[in-house]
Amino acid sequence: MTILDLSYLVEITDGEPGVMTEMIQLVVDETPRQLEDIRSSIEQEQWEKVRAEAHKVKPIFLYVGLNELNQKMQEIEEQAGGSKDLNTVKTLIGEIEETFNEILPQLIKRMEDISG
Repeated sequence: MTILDLSYLVEITDGEPGVMTEMIQLVVDETPRQLEDIRSSIEQEQWEKVRAEAHKVKPIFLYVGLNELNQKMQEIEEQAGGSKDLNTVKTLIGEIEETFNEILPQLIKRMEDISG
């Protein structure tokens, strides 16, 4: 199971609960939509859009310590940008979605804990 590590988020927000909560809320609200956009673009074989969306999502994972997902998204960006191994892209987005959906309840709980 993926472990949530908010140490980078604490660092970049100086541990400010309001800012941390806002950033986690952004991850919770926007990431599922972004992942769906990537999946849809993959299905439509819009590889430049896949590459661009993957590029935008990568740092979001770093904010909440999901380095493994960041690395997988980096690979999607590289593969889609070069139209190299598109089957790998399909596999990776599935793995990312599965892991993110597993971690989502932890994100929500941490956000609630921080906001008090």
